[in-house]
Amino acid sequence: MKRCSDDIFKREATLGAKYAELVAARLRCHGIDAEATELTFAETEEQIADYEDEQDVLLGDGRCLEVKSRRLDFDSEPSTFPYKTALVDTAAGWRKKKNKPIGVCVVSQHTDQMLFIPADTEPQWGTKKGWDRVRSHHENWLTVDRDLMVTFNQMLDHINDN
Repeated sequence: MKRCSDDIFKREATLGAKYAELVAARLRCHGIDAEATELTFAETEEQIADYEDEQDVLLGDGRCLEVKSRRLDFDSEPSTFPYKTALVDTAAGWRKKKNKPIGVCVVSQHTDQMLFIPADTEPQWGTKKGWDRVRSHHENWLTVDRDLMVTFNQMLDHINDN
């Protein structure tokens, strides 16, 4: 999420970068080579396209993870996620990614707990039109059933096994 934009975008991107670093640090604690990408912003509208394939956490083998922090309270089990479905990403944002993430790590901004959405579940994802309350605009979202989310430890297995 790096673009030439308003204060809300920069605030949210800066917050997101903090959670990407948290994910990378936890992965490193488990012996996985992981680095959060440096947060930079485009200086002009023309440079925004340079950020379309931006990756939140790079793994040592070239794969990447998307990180989504949420203002939600949940713990380490998917059953504690407060909704039946979770937002994966914007449909347009996901489609633009050339180096598709191996999954999305969803982090609670209240508890720092992490759940994982494996990208190989994408055929089972849905779509939802909705209002982005933070950025104040309509968006088409990719959604996933809570039952397809897995624990952080299962995310570690997914990274190590694939």
